[in-house]
Amino acid sequence: MHGSRTTKFAIGGFRVGFDWSVLIVLGLVAWSLASQVLPGGFPGQSTQAYWIAALAAAGLFLASLVMHELSHAVAAKRVAGVEVEDITFWLFGGVARIRGELPTPRQQLLVAGIGPLTSLTTSPFITLWMANRKKSAGPMRSSTVGRGRSARGCNR
Repeated sequence: MHGSRTTKFAIGGFRVGFDWSVLIVLGLVAWSLASQVLPGGFPGQSTQAYWIAALAAAGLFLASLVMHELSHAVAAKRVAGVEVEDITFWLFGGVARIRGELPTPRQQLLVAGIGPLTSLTTSPFITLWMANRKKSAGPMRSSTVGRGRSARGCNR
């Protein structure tokens, strides 16, 4: 996590940096989804469709990490008035660096716990959104559908 190797910009008033190793993680996530997970779960789709879905999922994964770390930073600033120097993402996750210390154990617990709480509360919304998109897109053609019958159960 060297400052010279990170790309920095601002999100919500906080300086955010990404080390080059984040690309390795996102690449591995996308590759494993496109080459193993999605073809196994949804056979019969094109390679391009698997890669588009895998890259979108990797992007959502990164967005969830950013939201997780931003929630720590916002809590530290609002709860304790502590200045957040920056947030850096690297191979093993993210780190929100703050100036000074949180004055009480209660504030420390709140700031530490808000990240996982953010992840837990956003996951049901993402799940519902994805389920809604799947419904509106109609049934996906897979190996179980189309063996002599259409999705509605009628012969072809």
